[in-house]
Amino acid sequence: MDTSRDSKKEFHNKKAVILLFLLGILLLGGSLGFFFASLYSRLNPKPSVILTNIKDENISPQTNNEEGDTPQGEVDPEQKLLWTKTEALPNLAVFNDQYFMSAKYFQVGIFQAGKYGSGKLINALTEEGGMGENTLMAFFLIDTPEKFILLGKYSSALLPEALNLANKPVSIDSEYVISVLEPINPSINVLAQNNVEAQKVAWQTPVEMTELHDNLLFQQPRAWYKVGTIQEGYYKNFDVIVTTPRIFFLDHPSVARFLKKGDEWIFLSQQSALPQADFWIALRYKEDANFMLFELAFPQRLEANGMELQFEYNWLNTDRFTMTFPEGKSFDEEKYTKTFTHPSLGSVFIPRGDDNDGRLVAYLPDGTELVYSLIIPFTTETNIPAVTWTNGTKNEEEYLYQRVGGCGQKDYANIVPASELNFDKDLTPSGKTSTGDPIFTLLNARHNIIEKLFDEYESFLQSYHQGFDETQQPPKTLSYEQFIAERPVFFWKDPFNRVIEFKKNIFVSTAECGKPVIYLYPQETTQIHVTVEPKGGMSYSDPLYVNGWNVIAEPNGTLTEVNSKKTYPYLFWEGRGKRYEQPKRGWVIHKEAVESFLGEKLSLLGLNSHEQKDFLEFWLPRMQETPYYFVTFLGKREMDIIAPLTVIPKPDTVIRILMDFSPLLWPISVEPLNIHTPKRRGFTVVEWGGVIQSQLPQEKMLK
Repeated sequence: MDTSRDSKKEFHNKKAVILLFLLGILLLGGSLGFFFASLYSRLNPKPSVILTNIKDENISPQTNNEEGDTPQGEVDPEQKLLWTKTEALPNLAVFNDQYFMSAKYFQVGIFQAGKYGSGKLINALTEEGGMGENTLMAFFLIDTPEKFILLGKYSSALLPEALNLANKPVSIDSEYVISVLEPINPSINVLAQNNVEAQKVAWQTPVEMTELHDNLLFQQPRAWYKVGTIQEGYYKNFDVIVTTPRIFFLDHPSVARFLKKGDEWIFLSQQSALPQADFWIALRYKEDANFMLFELAFPQRLEANGMELQFEYNWLNTDRFTMTFPEGKSFDEEKYTKTFTHPSLGSVFIPRGDDNDGRLVAYLPDGTELVYSLIIPFTTETNIPAVTWTNGTKNEEEYLYQRVGGCGQKDYANIVPASELNFDKDLTPSGKTSTGDPIFTLLNARHNIIEKLFDEYESFLQSYHQGFDETQQPPKTLSYEQFIAERPVFFWKDPFNRVIEFKKNIFVSTAECGKPVIYLYPQETTQIHVTVEPKGGMSYSDPLYVNGWNVIAEPNGTLTEVNSKKTYPYLFWEGRGKRYEQPKRGWVIHKEAVESFLGEKLSLLGLNSHEQKDFLEFWLPRMQETPYYFVTFLGKREMDIIAPLTVIPKPDTVIRILMDFSPLLWPISVEPLNIHTPKRRGFTVVEWGGVIQSQLPQEKMLK
């Protein structure tokens, strides 16, 4: 027996393990760490896949080094992957349609050597559940002649019954690493970042690349534009490409940036703003997580006219590239008014007319739009403006300076147009802010702005008496004179000559999410802690919300509040959520058909008969005042943004729906919303709520 050879072999094995460990630390500290920390951990929580009766094809043992650490995954030294043009595979079926919505499969590459040589790399995209549980799922599989290999490190969690095993056997490799998904040439790119002079881009008027419309890179691609070419630098002769993969919705305007030369694509994750799930889709192409186009860098805050502006989002406003105007006017000249010039961004604009939602806009060289909002210095997180009235008293009441609707803000500041308010004639000084600026109130107590606000207040009182819980503290009932004495509204002129309206919070009712209630159904009697965090704050709760709710829940849904020992059928809250736009898909229903319509849709959305009864008791009386209603629903993904919900212990199933509806004077044409019914499994949490858009969409058409 050659002991010296065995000793050398053992030494080299230990050395290799240590080198792999050190390499893993370097990668985790660099761009690979960024990639897996921000994306992999969310989409692939451990255990990465939940499968039973399916063989794990990863036969490599987890070899611990002397410190007890494990390798980051199986590195295939012979691996060679050829990325191919994305090809849709409409006839492929790996996942069970009962558990997934509209599964789509794309071939994105072919292995030419290594463990899975000749295997095809497949990217699968789908959604789990329906409106109540519509989580975007992403998977990577390798298609071999004998079976499919599901790559655990690049796939969302799923249940075994979700696999269509009749099509072809499916195995899992939980450790296999696709090396080409790592950032390419990070050391060269870091050096390039330190040498701005080495990079030169020839920017151009955006040109739509119609040949890319069938590329199917994202779920909802709009358009692709070539916006420039790199003339000097590491990616010399690469074109700069921008696209927006998702519609503007729920404060998730998106932009994705790529470099392209021939068939080679580089995804610039550092300068792309995508929902996390879309990163996986984009990573079917090579990613460079370090490279930056320096001319596309921008400040998070701006200073102008003695005020600060904060960055909100960067997006691709395709209207700017496609809209035409008479007399050769540009989009900027027709839609915006220039307000000041920034030393690095250039012209900064504010929208004209009805589009003036309080944002300020600048443009990057690639044509994408930067949106900023004004930081009003005398406001606070508690919505109590630091104002001293002319009689010397300090304001202690909450005021909102953003228009509200649905469950959240609809703009960044409520700008009053000159057509509704004559600043010089209609207003009188009524106090000063903590920064010394004057504030104003209306001279005429019967001004249209005040009368309209009073009408909204009376409508809220009426709706309260029609169906709000009797356990709530009733709102004040005021005469018109008492209402005026409450200072319901005041005005402030900002440095950009915009008049901003501040409404007293207690008179702004349309901001509320309408009676969201939360049901808890554990499989056995369980103490549960629940928190919900509407982005605009909570205004009412029952039981009392103190850093959350602590309740004992029974399997039938009965809740006992831990401190008071009182029992409740559900947890009730009201508040304001994050800014969002009403979805465009839904249904138009005659008021006489509302009850049967809701019964059908609520069942499809996953509500049981008891929950449906509660829903109808509250909402049906509120949907009988106009001939027609536009009705749509937001699901769990949207509600998690509007009002994040945390339940401890973690439930097996979470169904969250928000009905959003608008009154109509006559029917309109809309595309229907797709609904997939979620399956209630194990400990189940159900939440429903609703919101009515207060303004009739057709009012302007009548004038």
